[in-house]
Parts: sequence; C-alpha cells; structure tokens
Amino acid sequence: NNIGYEFEYIADIEQKQWLREHVEGQQVNFTKENKLAILQDLIKAGSFEQFLHKKFPGAKRFSVEGGESLIPALQEIIKISAAHDIENVEIGMANRGRLNVLVNILEKPLAQMIAEFKGGSSFPGGLENVSGDVKYHMGYSLDKKIEDKEVHISLAVNPSHLEAVNPVVAGKVRAKRDMQEE
Repeated sequence: NNIGYEFEYIADIEQKQWLREHVEGQQVNFTKENKLAILQDLIKAGSFEQFLHKKFPGAKRFSVEGGESLIPALQEIIKISAAHDIENVEIGMANRGRLNVLVNILEKPLAQMIAEFKGGSSFPGGLENVSGDVKYHMGYSLDKKIEDKEVHISLAVNPSHLEAVNPVVAGKVRAKRDMQEE
C-alpha cells in the first residue's frame, strides 16, 4: 500500500517541507472490498481497451493504456463527492482515455459507442442529419445513484484539443453555482 510522491524538484524549501509533512504522514488503508472494487475497475478499463483494439484496430481512439488507474480514481472521487453532498460532478478532459471514461464512469451504452465507431448515428431515428463531431470529442452525462445520494455526472464536449475545455467546465460550474444561489 505504498504511494510515491515526487516533489524534490521544488526549489522552495518551505513548500518541500510542507509537502513532506502533509503527504508522507498520510496513511491510506484499503479494505478488502476497496481493493476488489479497484481491481474490478482496472479490469474493466483494460478489457474495454482490448475490445476496442481488437474490434477497431485501425481506428484512432486515444487509448487510456498506461493510465488505467484514472478509472478507479474517478470512481472514488465521485463516491467521496456524493458522501459530501455534492450533487454535480463536471469533468473536462483531453482525448486520451476519454472513451474509457465515457463507458466506465458515465455508463454510456456500449451499443451507442459502437454505432459511433462504425460511423453511424447515435441519435434516435429522424435525427440522422444532426451534425456531430468525432467519437473521442463527444460528451455525455447521467444521473447516478451513489449510496443514497443522487449525483449528476457530466463529461464536457471537447471539440478542440488539450486544455481548451477547461474554461468551458469552469463556466458550467460557475453557472450552476449562480443558479443555486438564486
């Protein structure tokens, strides 16, 4: 259960000392159930990547390979957020791992994902001519029951690249906060 942190590159001695005291003093104890849930999330993430690689070998898909721990980490963040009465989780991310997040975190139906991979429409009948974007730019959202709490989870559309989505997510969060305060 060891976790490593890299902060020796920081020049400010006070910052390094603060990190050393606050990070190295932390102890994470996982229950057997936590460990099994993390393992299941890692297996789902890896299996999904293998599935995509076999079914769509030439497709550009920005795999999560090497970063599979993103999936159980996001699951835990969302679970902790729900426990602290957070009702909305807004996610913004670049392309790498996006498809895995859509399926394993936002529970986007696999049939819908495959239809998009095959170039078909994921929209209901009569809406085939709706303009869309490539599969790894799409967003998605759902309402999910976690323990006894209802949480809205949303992955923002990212039609551009890299961090272009950050101000969009910040704006969504700000707008939702402003609406709550009214």
